[in-house]
Amino acid sequence: MGERFNDCLALLDVLGWEAEDERESFELTGPAQQIARVLPQLQHRAAGSLTTDILEHQFNQRGMERTALASAVFSRLAREVEAAAAEPTAEAQAPESSAGSGSRSSGA
Repeated sequence: MGERFNDCLALLDVLGWEAEDERESFELTGPAQQIARVLPQLQHRAAGSLTTDILEHQFNQRGMERTALASAVFSRLAREVEAAAAEPTAEAQAPESSAGSGSRSSGA
């Protein structure tokens, strides 16, 4: 394991440690056996990283879709509540009933 790690570090020394590199080609130096040991492992890790990135993107996409849906639902509910609050209630629209005053007069 330590030998592979050292091989990876040696390859990174050749390729460079920068996250972005504008070079179009790299000259690989070092023993071919060393490079042959490292490249399959690096390819496997890169593929795993790509899979992880795709899954994270899908997860984030679903999260954004759920957030957009929730926002639309909350907006609709807010409009409905606002409209309901603006409408006069049935009790407020009904005239005062005479039953309450009539019962007082019948007791007199």
